[in-house]
Amino acid sequence: MNKELFEKYRNIREQIETLEGLETELRQRIIEEMNTAEVEKVESDFGKFTIYSTTKYTFSDEFKAIQEVKKNEMKSLEQSEIASGKANETIIKSLRFTKNK
Repeated sequence: MNKELFEKYRNIREQIETLEGLETELRQRIIEEMNTAEVEKVESDFGKFTIYSTTKYTFSDEFKAIQEVKKNEMKSLEQSEIASGKANETIIKSLRFTKNK
């Protein structure tokens, strides 16, 4: 097998991890700077930067309990469909890379 191919893949994954960390840090710094300047949109030579809001909900314990029951019911139904042959099976090959420690 072509060892270079595997090494190149590993190197790219490491670069992606590093770049994602830098992106997260820069994103936070840009948001802080835009908040300080009290602007929500900046147009530059590089493109538009816009601060936007998303809504996140935290649900009650009662809701979570019902959700868990429904989730278990769905798992049971899935298994039933698989066992009866009603479910269609598709096998997709993927690549998993685990970095050596």
